Amino acid sequence: MSLVWLESPLKGYLKSMRERNPKYTLHTPHGTVSLRKPGEEWRYPEDSDSFITFLEAHGLPFVRIKKEIDRKSIREQCQSMTILGDDGKPARTVCTADGVVLKGIMVEPTPEMLVCRFPKGINSAE
Repeated sequence: MSLVWLESPLKGYLKSMRERNPKYTLHTPHGTVSLRKPGEEWRYPEDSDSFITFLEAHGLPFVRIKKEIDRKSIREQCQSMTILGDDGKPARTVCTADGVVLKGIMVEPTPEMLVCRFPKGINSAE
């Protein structure tokens, strides 16, 4: 017997008993059954730009500006190079087009990956 099968009749019974006693809890030798009030779900506007404008217009402090690294721009505008590290050993690093080394970015080689390509019709679910 599954709990889902018992849930509907138990919920109905508890609701009818709660009409008489709002704090009613069903105690059985096998356990306790009670109803819990659901929490609230806050739904924010789909158009966040207009809501942000509203918050800023009213001087409310509920807007944050998140600073983060623009990784896409770095990959597009910079390149990895081998330079001598502080210890004198060659190290891979990232440099801008005018030669500025972006310290903090570590370039590590990725392992070889086996790629299998099959002609159409082989290994397909036809």
